[in-house]
Amino acid sequence: MQKLKITVLLEGLSPAELKRLGDFVRSPFYNKNKTLVSLYEFLEKLLTGNGQDNITKENIWQYLNPDKKYDDSRLRSVLSDFKKLCETFLTVVKQESDPLRQRNVLLDTLAEKNLPKNFELISKEISKIFDEEFNRNNEYYLNRIHFERSHIDIGGKNIEKNLDENFIRLSDSIDNFFISAKLDLFNS
Repeated sequence: MQKLKITVLLEGLSPAELKRLGDFVRSPFYNKNKTLVSLYEFLEKLLTGNGQDNITKENIWQYLNPDKKYDDSRLRSVLSDFKKLCETFLTVVKQESDPLRQRNVLLDTLAEKNLPKNFELISKEISKIFDEEFNRNNEYYLNRIHFERSHIDIGGKNIEKNLDENFIRLSDSIDNFFISAKLDLFNS
């Protein structure tokens, strides 16, 4: 019998990640669907208790809707929503592991909302991180490109600002990223 896609996805999580997923699923900020919380609890119980063989569409439906007739279409919709929620969780966890990327996303948001004072504060914070970074690998230069693009975006809203230096720094960051990526490729 073929495993459900969601089962394969959940089996790829460590026990600690599975527990954090539970907190994530229960968070009203990310999920307002109580059915998905029930689905998580059912799957988590079977996965931690070595009951993976009992994870079938029929068993999931029976757990979620004991008084209703099996409806494959509705179940697939619930499973799809849960899978999307799990993918969002993985994205958030990955972003948490890279604080520089997090700060760059915040910088983008501040540029989009045209909040120059906040932008400058975060920009100085990121510049300090860049200056202190010893390991200047692909991720470093990719974050640098993102950083320079944000400066061009917010600078472009001020017609009188000269963006030549920003474009030069962006171009240098792109060149350095390319060289770093090539060296990494040759090393592997």
